[in-house]
Amino acid sequence: MNKESLLTSGRGLNRRDCRPRRVGDIIKEMSLGNLLLAKSCRKHLASIENSAEKGGEL
Repeated sequence: MNKESLLTSGRGLNRRDCRPRRVGDIIKEMSLGNLLLAKSCRKHLASIENSAEKGGEL
């Protein structure tokens, strides 16, 4: 399979989606989503911050 056929094989909506991305960007994008894991992670981080503001342990 040549490079051009990979770019037009239906992976992603355009050519930009086929390029490699940084792992940090992918994780950031996932953490902003509405998946259960992302929601739970945000809730957990918020409770840690709330506890720290009240003088609790980290």
